[in-house]
Amino acid sequence: MPLPMYFLQSPMMFSSNSNQDVFTVQDGLLNLIHFGIYGFILKVHADKVSIEMDDIGKGIIELVYHYHIKKLVMGAAANKHYSEEMMDLKSKKAKYVQLRVPRSCQIWYICNGYLICEGDSTCSTTNGYRDSASFMQQKTDGSGLELELHEVSLSEENSYNLDQLEESSIDQLYCQLECAMLEAEKFKKQACEESLRRGEAEKTAIKAVRRATALESLYAKELRCRKEIEGALAREKEHHQRTKNQRDEERVISMDQKLLQHIQVSKFDEKLKEMNDERLSAVEQCKEYKSERDKLQVEHDNVLKLAKELEEELSRKQEEEASCSQMHPFLSDFSLVEIHEETFNFDPLLRIGEGGYGSTYRANLCHTPVAIKVLNPETTQGRLEFQHEVEILGKLRHPNLAILIGACSEACALVYEYLPNGSLEDRLNCKDNTAPLPWQARIRIATELCSVLMFLHSSKPHGTVHGGVKPGNILLDANLGCKLSGFGIYRALSLSENSRTTILPHVTDSMFTFPYLDPHFLETRELSPSSDTYSFGIILLQLLTGKSGFRIITEIIDEINETNLSSFLDPLAGDWPFVQASQLAQLALRCCARNRSGRPDLASDVWRVLEPMRTFCSEPVQFGSEESEQPPSYFFCPIMQEVMQDPHVAADGFTYEAEALTGWLQSGHNTSPMTNLVLGHLNLVPNRSLRSAIQDWRQQHPNAIF
Repeated sequence: MPLPMYFLQSPMMFSSNSNQDVFTVQDGLLNLIHFGIYGFILKVHADKVSIEMDDIGKGIIELVYHYHIKKLVMGAAANKHYSEEMMDLKSKKAKYVQLRVPRSCQIWYICNGYLICEGDSTCSTTNGYRDSASFMQQKTDGSGLELELHEVSLSEENSYNLDQLEESSIDQLYCQLECAMLEAEKFKKQACEESLRRGEAEKTAIKAVRRATALESLYAKELRCRKEIEGALAREKEHHQRTKNQRDEERVISMDQKLLQHIQVSKFDEKLKEMNDERLSAVEQCKEYKSERDKLQVEHDNVLKLAKELEEELSRKQEEEASCSQMHPFLSDFSLVEIHEETFNFDPLLRIGEGGYGSTYRANLCHTPVAIKVLNPETTQGRLEFQHEVEILGKLRHPNLAILIGACSEACALVYEYLPNGSLEDRLNCKDNTAPLPWQARIRIATELCSVLMFLHSSKPHGTVHGGVKPGNILLDANLGCKLSGFGIYRALSLSENSRTTILPHVTDSMFTFPYLDPHFLETRELSPSSDTYSFGIILLQLLTGKSGFRIITEIIDEINETNLSSFLDPLAGDWPFVQASQLAQLALRCCARNRSGRPDLASDVWRVLEPMRTFCSEPVQFGSEESEQPPSYFFCPIMQEVMQDPHVAADGFTYEAEALTGWLQSGHNTSPMTNLVLGHLNLVPNRSLRSAIQDWRQQHPNAIF
């Protein structure tokens, strides 16, 4: 009985699919071939062979050539493409094999159990008859694969029934197999989907459990908060109730107090009315008392004013008497007789200067050249200048302050060290045909003047304002060093910043040289350190230009600037260095500002410009160097003939070295070494002003030999 031969090519057709499915189909086919259909044993031996190829058609051709296959059954198309009119091959693999199979191999192409055509491409269709079938048997051993083909021929009378039975059974089994495979695939997909759904369900369940746990925690927390809030609310209600009760009690008390206050107000109104009546009567009395008080106040003010005037007059007289009767301990006290003798009764030939308050004479006191300034004792200003000079120069020491050697209160005379070069005013005017000042000396005078003004303004315990800085009060020593004098209207200032000015009453402009006077002082009579700054600015311009103070304030101060500075510089001073001259001019104009707030500070602003110039002009200008290097004669001790280290004044009025005079007295002498007269006493008074002058001279002449 011939079998449907497409079963034999199934392993090759399914080689590219799942191996498990292929093995299942192969096992079914082998059982079918071995046991037959409906229990008939076909006695056909068959082995299964699994071969994997990239292409099924090529694989079949390779097997045909390799095993010399003579007969081959192959599918013409899939069963679902079968039709009774089917005459040609539909499968691409079948077409491929048909074109390349050798002529020695006979092929039968079937579809759905029916023969479609044979290998010679001549296909015939039968409705009930089938030729004899051939079965292939594969046998596998260790040396290779042997393919045997057995033909089974049945009797002609049974062939038709067996063919019908075979076809129906195989179709049924194949359908069942396909259904089983589809069902298995379906179950597999369902199982996979069920597994996914179960995984999602488990994840959802875990999330639900976590959320439930979180919600339980939140619920417990909310429950605790609720209990706390309920407790707080209960406490608040209790507190509110207590407050309400307290408020009610206070309201009752307040009403009682209000009632009492109304009663008291009524009483106060009555009492106020009574007091108002009394007040009206008292006002009338007060008016009378006030009138009497005003009269008494006027009388009282008049008495106080008179008492104050008397007190001031008494104080002034006491000060004058004290200044006349007592001399500063550092100064020598000269008698009126000595002053008359040394000036030859104020001989006009000895007069070397004349000012608004007196005259200055050259003389020799105690064999020392001095300048005696005699003030007019009949004028108040003369007495004031005498007191101020003694007070300032007696207690302050500075290299650029005039050295006051002594004074005579009877003659109202001041004894200064003699300065051979006169005043700055004389030298600027070239008085007595003196040589003009070179620009180096002028810059040095400006720096020294700034230095002494800073010293006065910062002196302790009270700063001092000179108030009368002008060229006539600036004296020049042998080296053209600056020496400031003329403290006629000085004022002591408090150290407090709130009181850096003082008001001068009853001062007339005749006291001053007008160009050097601060305009603000002329308007307000307020004297301050900036007043000296203004005067310094005018003098600085005068040093630059050589013009008078009056011409400076009327012509130059408004015209001079950096572009035309060269035309204003004094040619007698030599070739000015333009940079330094420009700096000095700008500085002077700032110092001369009419508004005090616009003027620079001497210590912080002016000195910052002048200090480098002091080094630039450090070499002093000397006239007659041999004389200038020699110390003044009054620096020498009359006994030792050496410059004194510790000068003291004896009773004879002469100044000696303390050690030499002490040795003279201890040796048994009680007479003067100079006059040989008996000394009135043996007390020695230190001459500190002369000592200071000697020290200053030593500093200015470090290389001097004496």
